[in-house]
Amino acid sequence: MERAHELRVPLEVVVGTAPAWADPWSRGRLGYVRKQERVWRFWLGDELGYRIDTADVQLARLTGQDRGAI
Repeated sequence: MERAHELRVPLEVVVGTAPAWADPWSRGRLGYVRKQERVWRFWLGDELGYRIDTADVQLARLTGQDRGAI
């Protein structure tokens, strides 16, 4: 999450139950890394601004998309 925040790109995340081995990214969605002001803590939000619980993330990888200003 810290690297995604530094690069200003979203993470592709798979949330919920573990996906099938044949296509683990089939349920991937974008997670936008946010950082709390004046605190070291990062959190994930979806495209609508809802929080993604990091305990539910099964897979995560960097995307190549620049998301602009945070």
